[in-house]
Amino acid sequence: MKKGKPTISREPVATMEQDKPVPSMRGALVLIFITLALLLAIYILSLLSSGKVNPYIPPNQPPQQQNWTLSPLVARYDPMNVTPVIIINCKYMRVGSHVLTNGDEAEREVIGQALCTATNSSTFCSKFGRTVLTTLNFPECKSGNKILIYAFHSPSCSISSEQRNVLDAFRDEFQHDVAVEYICTPRGEQDKSPCAYQFSIGRYNQ
Repeated sequence: MKKGKPTISREPVATMEQDKPVPSMRGALVLIFITLALLLAIYILSLLSSGKVNPYIPPNQPPQQQNWTLSPLVARYDPMNVTPVIIINCKYMRVGSHVLTNGDEAEREVIGQALCTATNSSTFCSKFGRTVLTTLNFPECKSGNKILIYAFHSPSCSISSEQRNVLDAFRDEFQHDVAVEYICTPRGEQDKSPCAYQFSIGRYNQ
């Protein structure tokens, strides 16, 4: 019997180049991340060494409260002997209040009359009429386009507290025409601590 020739396989033989493992995508990403981290670290170290960055970051702290000091307006208008006092546009003064005896509505009327007298504004003259005010020898001032009322109040004065209720309501009623700033005016040493505290919580503007 005749022996056949051995069959030679025609399948391609893997080369050395094909045997090399292909790097995975995950490995490439890890290398990129490490490279970027090193570059960032080098950049931060260069900033620190140059003094452009302060390495100390203080913890979050609440903003410091501004300390209250007696407003220079107190010395200017000298309302220390009696409160409440209102100054209109730096030019006209009304001393005292009858809010406790005559009530809120009567006080509202008097404030409206004071603004009419001080400004001749039809907004107030048509509603309230006029009253008598003390004219001061100071230049007129305003709060933008609004009438400016300085209200000198004492923390220990019950009339001041009652007048404030009326002034706040009046300001809200005529919010486009009137601005009110409350000036804490101590009538003695006992008022200084309440002034400081109430200024810190926003009850007084000065």
